[in-house]
Amino acid sequence: MIQEHFAELIAELYRSPQLEHEIDGIRVRLPRWILRDLGSLESDWVALPDGLKDLRHARFLRISRTSDRAVQIGDFVYSCRRPPEEGAWVVDLGVLARQPRLWLGNAQLFAAVPCRAGWDVRSDPWDSILLLPDDHAPRRDRGVDDLGSGLPPELRRFHRRLAEALLGEDQRCRTELKELGRDLPELDERLASVLRSRLATLARHPSEELRCLAYRILLLDRRAAEEDPGFGHFLDSGLSFLNEESIQILARASVGPRRLTALRRRLSEYRRRIEWPARPVVRQQIQHILTLLGDFVRHQEIYYKSVRAELASWILLGEDEELAAFAQTQLARNFLWFEERLDRQHVDLEAEQWQRIARFDDDVDLPTRERMRVLVCETSFLEQAVILAHEEEEFRVQHIAAAGLWISRVQARGNFRLLRVSVNTRAARHFDLLVVLREDMDAEDVRQTNNWLLAIAGHPQGNRAIPRFGCARPELSAMAMEFVNDLTVEARLRILGAAAHPHELSPSLTDWRRIYISAMSAVFRAWDHGYRKVIPGQLTPANISVPEEDFQESSLVLSLTDWKAYEGPLSLVGPLYTHFYQRTYAQIPATTELLEVDWIFDACREGLGDDPIRTFLAELEEEVEALPRGQVPPELRRSIRRSRRALEESAWIPLAVPSAVRRYWAWTVVNPNATVEARIDQVEGLLRLYDLGRFGERARYLVFQQTVLRDANEEFHSIFARLLAKIDGGGSAVHHVELSELQATLENDEERSAFRHLAFPRSLPLDSPEIVAYGDWENPSVAVRSKIVDRLGEDYQVREPMTPDEVGQLYRLFFRRRFPKAVSEFDRYLIAIDHSDRLIAGVCYQHLRRDTTYMEGVVVDRSVEARGVASALLEDFCARLAAEGVAVVQTGFFMQSFCEGRGFRLDRRYSGLVRFLGEEAGKKVREEDPGHSSPDSAPFRRD
Repeated sequence: MIQEHFAELIAELYRSPQLEHEIDGIRVRLPRWILRDLGSLESDWVALPDGLKDLRHARFLRISRTSDRAVQIGDFVYSCRRPPEEGAWVVDLGVLARQPRLWLGNAQLFAAVPCRAGWDVRSDPWDSILLLPDDHAPRRDRGVDDLGSGLPPELRRFHRRLAEALLGEDQRCRTELKELGRDLPELDERLASVLRSRLATLARHPSEELRCLAYRILLLDRRAAEEDPGFGHFLDSGLSFLNEESIQILARASVGPRRLTALRRRLSEYRRRIEWPARPVVRQQIQHILTLLGDFVRHQEIYYKSVRAELASWILLGEDEELAAFAQTQLARNFLWFEERLDRQHVDLEAEQWQRIARFDDDVDLPTRERMRVLVCETSFLEQAVILAHEEEEFRVQHIAAAGLWISRVQARGNFRLLRVSVNTRAARHFDLLVVLREDMDAEDVRQTNNWLLAIAGHPQGNRAIPRFGCARPELSAMAMEFVNDLTVEARLRILGAAAHPHELSPSLTDWRRIYISAMSAVFRAWDHGYRKVIPGQLTPANISVPEEDFQESSLVLSLTDWKAYEGPLSLVGPLYTHFYQRTYAQIPATTELLEVDWIFDACREGLGDDPIRTFLAELEEEVEALPRGQVPPELRRSIRRSRRALEESAWIPLAVPSAVRRYWAWTVVNPNATVEARIDQVEGLLRLYDLGRFGERARYLVFQQTVLRDANEEFHSIFARLLAKIDGGGSAVHHVELSELQATLENDEERSAFRHLAFPRSLPLDSPEIVAYGDWENPSVAVRSKIVDRLGEDYQVREPMTPDEVGQLYRLFFRRRFPKAVSEFDRYLIAIDHSDRLIAGVCYQHLRRDTTYMEGVVVDRSVEARGVASALLEDFCARLAAEGVAVVQTGFFMQSFCEGRGFRLDRRYSGLVRFLGEEAGKKVREEDPGHSSPDSAPFRRD
């Protein structure tokens, strides 16, 4: 009966929530909320060959395909991160209108549909860096339409400024762009991120002056180094983006090490992905950048080493001889400038000073002693070597203590001499150098080797793979580099095998595995840092050092002598198998059943990471399968197949994890009666010692599971395995219901204490936090529940809301307290509940980015005013954010008097007030801005 009488109404309810039009092979979706907000009817919107027209309001929105992966929408071209499914393009105007990262600055889109401030709306599938269309021409009609009247005034103004800077006439564009560049450090981080991406939009602007200005603003921005917001677009554009004026301005600017490293990483990517030899315009772009770096060093001498390594990397680009020659010229100029500067500062040592400081081993002959006297006393060679190999900028030979220069011979092959030069200063500083004396320093093969040393030792990211390079002085027939005092792998293997019976080994498998993986990972790092072009020297245990302590800086390939061109994966893996396995089997027979060939690929994963090893193993297997059966040992073939399966079936466990676990259990042997607090402190200390935070949350969970929680019941470990799988799939552990299930399996207070420290590593201010599950069995959710106490001793539960009703109660509380709070679908909440389950306080906030959260406000019920509830809730809130890795909390000025008394302060880089969470966050801020003082807590104020 109901269906019969209300058929039309039911059909209306089940109508699609959006209209759909077909334009140029694109399905354009127009949500009905847009029609509602505009007061339009379906019939008002008409599809034209190149866009949509709103007949009622006489507005047009251009929509047309520009390539297989891009479509023009309004004033900009939007690139798709992934190809459209089954060739069908879908443009959802609801997504574009709600996400400011997609609509800001697009004047035509802004004028056609009502845009919203939905910062948390997913922007898939669009790239946030927009492009100017090929037919771009400056226009005058760039005002702000009244469709944006519901937006915050700040966002409307920012849109207007972006539209002027990107789409206006050149003079107006230039003026607005300069003002935006000056304002960039002060912008809210969301707006700043959008501005950086729009600066990349100008990479294809017709005006060279505007392109240069945009690139300069990006390069000088502190945050751009972390985000890398489309620098590659400038190079890919084929248009110039550096001119003489820009080079001079940038060279005199205080760029800072983070931004220089970020620029070098981008240049490294250019070398990898550009098709060489480059087009003339691209080559000119790179030459401009290399010129910039050369000029930059003369104003920022501390970065000489980095620039030297970068220029050497371009010299080694054999695919473009013209560019390599240009880099060689720049490097020679920098060598000459740096050495002449040091020569001017050098003060010769007199004979009696030399006699006072210099000591030699007895087997150092007189000619060598005289050579060293000249190098130290009459040239700046030793100063240059110490400054560059040990980064001791102020070192001078006059600083050497009496008998503080000790020179020893090092065994060497070939027609050159190796010396260990140990330098001790009067200030008790110690430096070790390996000095090479050879007469053919200007030979082409020696110069080529030195360039590889510079490029690999100075690679801009990751742990270093070879010793630090000092200097090469062909006119003095000498060069120097860091002397590595760690034992070689060969020496460590002799020690491990020395006490063993010919058929029995006493050292544990862990010792062998650590040494093998650590050593061979250095080979893979050196190969990767050499841009995967060379086999880095002799791949033997005698040419690789491993540090004594397993937490120390990684192992090193000692010498690149006899390096060869890389010819494929087997040219790297083959020598490792020969020298680390077959040779060791012959010398220590008991290792035949001990050593695992899979360690080669564990080392590759340790050195390169998951994605590169997938490609490497696939290429290796293809190469091996193409060879005759007997040419590759069966053991190696089987290992390759096993390693490929393991890569897909199991997550990687970094070598530092079992090393930390092993050290923990060694500690328990000497301290068997340690309290649970002491054991937890030991685990936390090991996490810091091995820097396991760099491997993400999974490493922390593994260490806790295998140490203080090892004796938990079988159910705990079963659920733990499921939780690890969820972490591997993405998201923090505290967002998965398995964490609540784990908590329920714990059987004693010691396990519960360890579990709290595991789950809440940076939230010790929280009082006994625990995980609670809620929702139905099909859609379970979890929340962290903690406790706060007011000044009268009353305690309250603190957690996230579990029902829509609790969210509504919080909004009503904001309304009753006349708090200027608008309802938003992107709000997040934290509430405080009293013993009668009454909501008495809450916090409303939004995540701006991974490490920054905006707190809209803290509100308390009148019944608990002046009892410290707001302060306690704020501290609980900040502790939770710190545990999730948030570094900065922003807020507005509405609660200025309350917030300034609780660690919030003004900061020139953020709008409103900010509070930095934890010492690590404060340290990071101070490193990035040395003039920034740490936020001290203001005196306590009543709520």
